[in-house]
Amino acid sequence: MVSTIKKRGDIYYCSNCQMRVLELRPNCFFCGNEFSNYESILIQQQKEKFEDEIKDESTLHREN
Repeated sequence: MVSTIKKRGDIYYCSNCQMRVLELRPNCFFCGNEFSNYESILIQQQKEKFEDEIKDESTLHREN
């Protein structure tokens, strides 16, 4: 079966069994369903991390 990773606030969860996704993996640790949007979530998280690093870096340069 196939499910998606849903997000509510800062919490990710499986669309099938509603269990939290604590560690991103290609399938749900509880129900075993494969996540159809696993790669999209990984890309999104990396993008957010990169943007946060840029913000932190620009803040450091402004303070000096």
